[in-house]
Amino acid sequence: MFSKPFFSNGKLCPHCNTESMHRSHHRGVRDWFFNLLALRPVRCTCCCQRFYAPRAAYGPHIRTHTGHSR
Repeated sequence: MFSKPFFSNGKLCPHCNTESMHRSHHRGVRDWFFNLLALRPVRCTCCCQRFYAPRAAYGPHIRTHTGHSR
């Protein structure tokens, strides 16, 4: 069904085997479906390929603290 590797273990890119990856933005119904299966879209910063990795490999989304208090 897929000509290229479509999934990763969250540690290495399935295309170039580097560890340089970042979370990608959700795009469309397929991404939201995989999100229900605890998979998140990821992009390799070296080869620019996009694939899915376990959500647990990247942790929760954390907002940066600006240091301002109300």
